[in-house]
Amino acid sequence: MEYIPAKLVMKDYVQYIYKCMECGTSDESPEDVICSAPVPTPVLKHSVASPSIVSWIMYQKYLLSVPIYRQERDFRRMGAPLKRDTMTNWVIRCAKDWLKPLYDRMHQQLVKLQHYHE
Repeated sequence: MEYIPAKLVMKDYVQYIYKCMECGTSDESPEDVICSAPVPTPVLKHSVASPSIVSWIMYQKYLLSVPIYRQERDFRRMGAPLKRDTMTNWVIRCAKDWLKPLYDRMHQQLVKLQHYHE
């Protein structure tokens, strides 16, 4: 058995956008053609949060009962100074944006089953 400690990887996504220099300059091709490379959809807009980091924070908090202030200390030790209010906001926003719709859908299905069995 071997233990491999966790590591954090900061990824920078670069989206290249290209414009055809010939398009839009003549009557034959009056429209500009702009092409851009796809980038992964963020779990939270304008945030460095990834699905893996948010799920790890939630897993530690709710399954392992590790308080956010201790997670903050662990991340700082790993070289990532994540503030506890940032992590808390990530958990709240992801629960609202991602888990609440799932919960609502599952609840609808359970209610349908209850009516079916009555």
